[in-house]
Amino acid sequence: MEKYRGDTYIFNLTLEQDGQAQKFQIGDLVRFGAKTNTAQAGYALYKEVVVEKETDTIEFVFNSEETSKLDVRMYLIEVELTRKRYGGNCV
Repeated sequence: MEKYRGDTYIFNLTLEQDGQAQKFQIGDLVRFGAKTNTAQAGYALYKEVVVEKETDTIEFVFNSEETSKLDVRMYLIEVELTRKRYGGNCV
């Protein structure tokens, strides 16, 4: 997927495990970052979302002002999901 500086980037994330669609759960923390290489300390683009209601898809939107600051090059996308852990009994 080609994106250009100054474009609005929209990334829709879905979750799958063993070929089965999964839902993002309330309290999940989802981080999305773009960097030029794995050794880079910070991200050129970064957002995180705490899931407020169970859903199939999470949308990350980076507006044209954010993307206009990017250097012209390829970027690696990193996505991290941290599931909320409940103490005691699982809900």
